[in-house]
Amino acid sequence: MAISKFTIARPDLWVTGVGTTDADKQPARLGHVNRVVNYLNTYLPETINKTIVLSSGDTTDLTRIQDPVLNQYPETAYLQASTPLLIPILSNCVWQITVDFSAVAKTSGGSISIGDTYGGKFVLTFKRVNGTSSVVGVNQAISSYDDSMSTAQVQFGVGASQNLLVTFKAPSTASGINFATTATVSITQTAF
Repeated sequence: MAISKFTIARPDLWVTGVGTTDADKQPARLGHVNRVVNYLNTYLPETINKTIVLSSGDTTDLTRIQDPVLNQYPETAYLQASTPLLIPILSNCVWQITVDFSAVAKTSGGSISIGDTYGGKFVLTFKRVNGTSSVVGVNQAISSYDDSMSTAQVQFGVGASQNLLVTFKAPSTASGINFATTATVSITQTAF
């Protein structure tokens, strides 16, 4: 969720970098607030999620969460506005992405019980060149799961809108299970 910038009539000269200076001890001014807004818009991870009923091997794509006040998908430092998809603003960029993912069974059935979970951390590279996207590679850094969820998967690909797809694949023993899934997506972008 992006935060809008404040507009100031006169620049704040006391905008400082890392560390503590005498200026940092002064009361906050609009320039300080804008630094915080810029940081939040640029560096906070995007939250994507989906709650859905899945059976053996079914998949679902996770999507962005709407701004609860504006009821829309905001533009961020890296993502296009007005879409639940993770679509880069730029036609030529590369993203180094970290995805922290979790899924939990909200219902039971077969060998899956309420509360059975799957979680993982993934690192991948996603690039867009002249408007065409591709996933360069994916590393699964860490994963943990209940035995019943051992065949669950998180998959990454490119959607029809040249967006990054983050997909949850239900375990092979799932049968009409209501899963809640959430991922935080942290993006480091280099434009070219």
